[in-house]
Amino acid sequence: MKKFIALVAMVTAAVTLSTSCEGVKTTTEYFADLVSLVDGTPESGNFYVIFDDKQTAYVTNSNNFTIPSSAYTDGEARAIIQYAIDGEKSGYDKSIKVVEIFPIATDDVFIKTERGLELNSMKSSFNIKNAYFSRGYINLALEYMYSEDPTSQDFYLTYNADPNSEENGLFRGHYMNDGYLHLELFRDPGRETSIEKYDTYYSFKFDPKKLYIDNMDDYIGVKILYRSMADQNEVNEYTIKF
Repeated sequence: MKKFIALVAMVTAAVTLSTSCEGVKTTTEYFADLVSLVDGTPESGNFYVIFDDKQTAYVTNSNNFTIPSSAYTDGEARAIIQYAIDGEKSGYDKSIKVVEIFPIATDDVFIKTERGLELNSMKSSFNIKNAYFSRGYINLALEYMYSEDPTSQDFYLTYNADPNSEENGLFRGHYMNDGYLHLELFRDPGRETSIEKYDTYYSFKFDPKKLYIDNMDDYIGVKILYRSMADQNEVNEYTIKF
């Protein structure tokens, strides 16, 4: 996960700041992590944090931030946070003070046919720079080309229940009986054209029950199929082992 966070250009994995007061030097170390912000209670404040290693953190200044209700899915909002350790709090693994919050786009992994989208016609290419699985999320660091508005892009991570269908086109020949669950990732660029390169980050909630997958023990990991950034008529695979 630290390697994933290192790709975030706007934050650093750890920053040390030193201040001096009356000759006494103090040091504060700041960190950055991809986390879940959990909708709060009167006791926890506006939100508390669950790290991807399942540790929890009380946020001493959560009331300084407003998280819109639309950002929460099942009570959680994904974000990269900058923070410093800020003592201890009973009932939590640690206590932190948050400096900044960078929201991360979040969606569900869904069955390819259930939203009525023309996914096979979305031929815009991109690249998966890094990915990992944590707490039921598939987290992706992505890069793609854009012109005016890089945030107008939509990405869809889907499960194809009928991969051998004639309509499956480009991905059809890439389904192998290799012990991996295969997913297909698509990009809808809207009206954008390709001029400059842009990095973005997505978290996809992965719930096997919603995909009618009975036993995940049958799989050793996930393979994500997507159109190559080098050639949109070629398929790349990104492997995540459980």
